[in-house]
Amino acid sequence: MLYLKNLNFASKVPIEIGFVGIYRWFWYLFKLVVYLFVYKPMKPRCHPEFSPAKDVTIVVPTIDHGKEFEEALMTWLACDPSEIIVVTIEAARAPLELIARRCDPESQVVRVITVPKANKRLQMIAGINETKTDILVFCDDDVIWPSTLLTWILAAFENPKIGGVGTSQTAIPLGKRFTIWEILAAYRISIRNVEICATTAVDGGVCCLSGRTAAYRTDILRDPNFQYNFANEFWVKKYHQHSGDDKFLTRWLHSHHWDTWIQACPQADIKSTFKDNYKFLLQLLRWTRNSWRSDIKSIFFERQIWRRTPFTAYTMADKFFNPITLLVGPVTVFYYAFHQSELGPNYSTGEIIGTYVVWLLLSRAIKYLPHFIHRPQDVLAVPIWLIFSWYFAIMKIYCLFTLHVTDWGTRKGADDKETPVKGSTADSAVNLTADASQHELLPIRSSSSSLSGRSHLTSVKGSHLNLLQALVVCSLLCCCAIPVSAATALPKSSFYTSNALVDGNYNEMVNNRNYFASNSYNRQVVLALAKLRKACDKTLAASNETIYSVTLKTRLPASNNTKDYYSLARYFFPDTSEPVPNDLPYVDLDPE
Repeated sequence: MLYLKNLNFASKVPIEIGFVGIYRWFWYLFKLVVYLFVYKPMKPRCHPEFSPAKDVTIVVPTIDHGKEFEEALMTWLACDPSEIIVVTIEAARAPLELIARRCDPESQVVRVITVPKANKRLQMIAGINETKTDILVFCDDDVIWPSTLLTWILAAFENPKIGGVGTSQTAIPLGKRFTIWEILAAYRISIRNVEICATTAVDGGVCCLSGRTAAYRTDILRDPNFQYNFANEFWVKKYHQHSGDDKFLTRWLHSHHWDTWIQACPQADIKSTFKDNYKFLLQLLRWTRNSWRSDIKSIFFERQIWRRTPFTAYTMADKFFNPITLLVGPVTVFYYAFHQSELGPNYSTGEIIGTYVVWLLLSRAIKYLPHFIHRPQDVLAVPIWLIFSWYFAIMKIYCLFTLHVTDWGTRKGADDKETPVKGSTADSAVNLTADASQHELLPIRSSSSSLSGRSHLTSVKGSHLNLLQALVVCSLLCCCAIPVSAATALPKSSFYTSNALVDGNYNEMVNNRNYFASNSYNRQVVLALAKLRKACDKTLAASNETIYSVTLKTRLPASNNTKDYYSLARYFFPDTSEPVPNDLPYVDLDPE
């Protein structure tokens, strides 16, 4: 029998460990109280500004066409959106169109378009550029919606400061009953619901608007500057990020002065499936790496989140220490269990370890009460969750040192880099040339862009830190680090776009020069001028600054291309003191 009558055992354990436990419980209980008693979802108005049938387009990037998609599609149609755009590859087009016709026989709502290559970010941009409504909702292909979801999401957009809206989630099984993997996923979702509601209620921020379902103002996403950075996010200059799109979108809203909101209520709660086998661990690897990369950028380099939503920023920073706090407890207890002389003769190894295990099981059962209210039978999985949490702590540390792995990992063909799938570019809003699938790069800002609100570029300059610098910075906070590159990392190879930065004559360029300079577009504009498929009407001669006429599809002189770039850059940015970059590649404007 286990006796707990000698409580002076606690005094023998380092007092710092007790403080860590008190802090962790205080932090969780604070979020739980806010979740239960402070947070309230926004209710729809009697006469709303937005309506689903008029103002909402659903964009679904997918390469799958199973029964889960058809079931989900029926629930989206029940929400009465203006349009549903399914973005896929050519190989999946026919079966997806067949499903669309079954669910939408008159073809009035569902439309299937294709991109040349399976890449979620490019598929999302294709959907953005095809959207004609004010609100765009991204959604995964297996997410089940309540029929009231769009009405409740739109309620948050009545506030003109809100740029993105997410929802609460509930896990559902793939089969008839939950596997242990799905129960573990459900535990995580329950804790996430508590966290995002707490941060929303305290300062209006959120760590991530989940890509499973999130709504945005379309004008924010139509910004070509957003699209360029979204399609060209790199880690340490060379690792192209394929996943993590939802973290990027959330970070973009924070850094461009848009508020976010979470609608957590039965009317907006989505049902989602998770991997029902060991592949759930692969999902966790991807999510954890994405969180590390994005949170490091937000906390250490962009830093706007500290000023706008400090509670959310602290919540993100607190997660950096979770692996340490999760592992310190058991390590300390096991140390004292096998060094009994330091505790006195009254404690056996079994008593020490048994007491600790009982406390862990009891505390976890209390912590996950919000989940057990809906699924009380899952309390039996608490011991497995306990073991899993230690495994996850080690995994999180492993992920920190493998941030260069940016592939999807759980979906075959989702991030194919070598053999792009040829599709119908006519149906794709990403108007790529024949070579574009090799480069995966999207347009930069156009002078004709119509932007809404405060969506201005905030460039992160000089953040191509080397490994040593990043180690020094991050080691002060979490004992280890990985460097981060700017979101606007420039490619080394040439690339092309059919969306001209300047589509017109020379005078139009001159009129735009101050606009570009004031928004710190120097590097991007100079590159874009070199990349235009349709060459500019005029260009500068490097020798004497004289203007010469050129024909379409011409090229900058190969013999003096560096000076030409410099002359062109200096002409368009006479009012800025920022030096012109010296690493611009030569780009042929007339590719064979």
